[in-house]
Amino acid sequence: MSFGRLQAALTAATSEVTLAAANINFDFTLVKIEAPQEYTQLGSLLPTAKKSEAESGSTHVTARRLGTLFDGVCPHTPNLIKAYGTRVSEISTIANDQISSHYKDSIFGAHSGVDGTTIWAAATSSNASLHVHLLACMLARIFEASEAVSIWVELEKERRLDIAGRFDRGENVQFSLASAAAQNPISKQQLADWDSSARAWLRTADEVKRNESRQLHTLLKDLNLAVNEQTKVYPSVIEAWKNALNMMEDLVCGRPQAVQDGSVILGLSAWHLYPPLVVFGGQNFRVNMDDRLVKPGGELSIGLSSSIKTKDTLVYWCLSLAHLRHYGKPVRTEGRIQEDPTRCSFQEFMYGVIGAITNRWQIPSQDTLSTMKFFALVHMSFDEANAVAGRYEWVALLGRTAKDYLGASEVDAAGAERIFQLGRRRSELFIGPIQFEAGHNRKQDGGYITGDPRYLGLLDANVLTGVTGLEVESLIELLRHKLQRDPTIRCADYLIQYKSGVSRKRKAKHSGGRHSDSADAEMEDDDDLSNHNQSCYAYATVSPTWDHRFRFITNENTGDTDEKLSRMQHRWVNEGSHAIPLTERIHTLNANHLRRNGFDLMLTDMSSTAQCKYSWVFGDMETAAVFVREGSKPIVQSSFHVDDFVHCHKKGLLSHTKIMSHVMKHGFPSSVANMLGALSTVDGIYEKLSGATVSLKCFEKPLLESKWYNWSSLHRGATRRKLALAIVSYFDSGSCDLDPEDLDQVIAVSTGDSIYVPAQLVCDPLKRHQPHVLKRILGNIGKPGVVLLNPPQGPMMRDLEFTSVSMPKFDGTKQDCFGATSLHLSFTGLHMPMYDTNVKVGRDSQVSILESVMSVRDRGNWVADINILDALSTDFDFKPVLNRTCRHEQTQASFAGVYSIESWDDILDHPVDKFVVRTHGNWAARLAAYSVLAQAMKEKGSLYGETKRPRSPQTMPI
Repeated sequence: MSFGRLQAALTAATSEVTLAAANINFDFTLVKIEAPQEYTQLGSLLPTAKKSEAESGSTHVTARRLGTLFDGVCPHTPNLIKAYGTRVSEISTIANDQISSHYKDSIFGAHSGVDGTTIWAAATSSNASLHVHLLACMLARIFEASEAVSIWVELEKERRLDIAGRFDRGENVQFSLASAAAQNPISKQQLADWDSSARAWLRTADEVKRNESRQLHTLLKDLNLAVNEQTKVYPSVIEAWKNALNMMEDLVCGRPQAVQDGSVILGLSAWHLYPPLVVFGGQNFRVNMDDRLVKPGGELSIGLSSSIKTKDTLVYWCLSLAHLRHYGKPVRTEGRIQEDPTRCSFQEFMYGVIGAITNRWQIPSQDTLSTMKFFALVHMSFDEANAVAGRYEWVALLGRTAKDYLGASEVDAAGAERIFQLGRRRSELFIGPIQFEAGHNRKQDGGYITGDPRYLGLLDANVLTGVTGLEVESLIELLRHKLQRDPTIRCADYLIQYKSGVSRKRKAKHSGGRHSDSADAEMEDDDDLSNHNQSCYAYATVSPTWDHRFRFITNENTGDTDEKLSRMQHRWVNEGSHAIPLTERIHTLNANHLRRNGFDLMLTDMSSTAQCKYSWVFGDMETAAVFVREGSKPIVQSSFHVDDFVHCHKKGLLSHTKIMSHVMKHGFPSSVANMLGALSTVDGIYEKLSGATVSLKCFEKPLLESKWYNWSSLHRGATRRKLALAIVSYFDSGSCDLDPEDLDQVIAVSTGDSIYVPAQLVCDPLKRHQPHVLKRILGNIGKPGVVLLNPPQGPMMRDLEFTSVSMPKFDGTKQDCFGATSLHLSFTGLHMPMYDTNVKVGRDSQVSILESVMSVRDRGNWVADINILDALSTDFDFKPVLNRTCRHEQTQASFAGVYSIESWDDILDHPVDKFVVRTHGNWAARLAAYSVLAQAMKEKGSLYGETKRPRSPQTMPI
């Protein structure tokens, strides 16, 4: 049946309804009901702009139309509706308590706060509209924005066709239902706004219910369920929606349920309701989630598969989307709820970065804790060595991340481990493919370190022995610790040769793992060690042991049995050698029975032909080296284990200065070093963004290929506002890669549940924040995707009323004459999409520019439109009138010739002499006055004028 016939039939039904009601252009904003009591707290907390939008704007129209269109589809769920209302009010209260009241006076005040627009619009429309909101949360939870909007377009179309078909078959169709079906389709933009608000709500609610969400994902880590088996959008969504509503209604009523498919898991995840879970699988257990909104008995039983999972997905939903692209065949799309979190703080994001680095190094997961200790200790060495901040900020970044990981609580540790493992799996995508990098055969004093490049090269045998302290005992303990930890060798077969009584300032000249050519020149074959300054050489056992052949090189008679000697550590030294721990047995070295043959040591018995050969294994022949007895099993890996580094660092055996010097010279290969340098810049931005989160999708593409990185690499040392805004757009969305040059005029970015603004826009102008410093405000401007707020050119000011200009002389008293001044943000209606990666594949752009007007009002009356950032870049003189540290009395004579500005007309027609704008204790009015003054001066060409204003109350008692 055509919609024309349905419309004609409705228009003819004048005997049943009034002509106004029969009009197909019926205004759904005329119908507004009182919200259920459980939702009133949410309504009281909504920002002004969002509450107005929810009650009388297009979102209310969308809620009414969708609620009416899908009326009768869903089951009656009064208890679920009540429980959900209680939960959203609880979440919004907690979230709003975390918002600084400071921002409520700012230009973004009407947009700051929890985005519960769709919830309040639905609550003031109908229960059916609330059901539609719950579906919006389900779709936003599992599908990307463009996919969810495509689903809404198809749902609305199919529902209208279904109603028209029923009417055509002569079925009884309610007038309101037929009227909703006969109207023009809901626009795609309205559906995108509807989805965007639900998506923003989920982000805020997830953060408030963070522990519960992580616990749920941890408990269900072995789950792998489809929402249902249908791939056609309309039947699949309707089935999943109804099933989730039915089961959640039973659960909150205290009736136990068993999971049959993934729809109920999707529902409880999207609606933030947490019933007790009874899990059956390899190990059965029950977990009480302590949710007071679920009555006793409302347990959800879940059977986990014992088979190995093939993907890291808890719940997945496969649909064929006909409206995802503007042109082409339907696209098969799979939405997924992952085991891993989708968002985290930037601090937690760095766990994944370290995970990517460890995978790059091919470090096994069992060494994770030791690796974190390694980074924390390297950072400690830089601190102890008083490293200069700047170029090596990445050391501090990795060190802080490692300390946070090691100190995480049990719940946070589980989430941290998931992010760490995600980084490991995405290593090649994030860092780029492993390839040879010129210069990473790191040069050291004429030779090359070609050993183990992992752990910044510090585990290379030659490097780690080179960064021990000046005391030779530190080096001996390091070598002993390494060998004693190796279960594959017999320590009794090893000897340590070291030099004693000499300075360790001389460095090893190793190449290829043994020694340099200069070292070769010093070691000729078959040399008697007595001819080679033997007083410098000494020997030590690796562990308590004794071999009868040790008597060959022992001058004195030990007087003890071999059994007793085998329980001691031994040293062979020359008389007058360095101090040795009293716990070791000391012998005088008989150098005549020691000969060197190349890299071998020969222990000989002069009274017989017996001899024992020890071969060089690793180490520096000029400081300390390890030898193994012929015929014994040699050590497989000469480089140290990370636990050796941790052990020796904690015992104070390593030199902080030497560690710092090595890392500064060698460190990471260029790709990783550049990545960490870029992340240090990002960290500097996010450390001031309280409550901000980043998308873990950032791990799915190379960081160094981003436009913001390429721009920053060409403008080194310049962290400007446009770069900071490009960075937060990239990390918040996980997909929005903008060129900073395109953001030169952007004043703020709205995305998800966040507005990122330069601190200059929301702070006292006298604080003089750096242009790149951003603040994060909880809220948004109600548009989907990443929205760039751009001011219009040539902002206007009201005409001057000359009769209102007064300008008395300043009397030096504290006064706020601008208490009725307010700042406002409005939009001209110019909203343009930007070309992004979605457009390349025929989808709607997720990035747009919205022309935004910043205005000053006085008692509600318009004064001027302003561009605050332009004003703050204007070079005119302004100073505080008084200084708090000034203790002498200031009389009226002190301000002779200074005028007092007490109204907006005084500002618009400001004097050319010195003047004071009286805004004591009112930072917002001070910012407004500053901006209008700068604009007025620019128009008059009086930038040379000097203005003076009192400081903010924190710094100036005026």
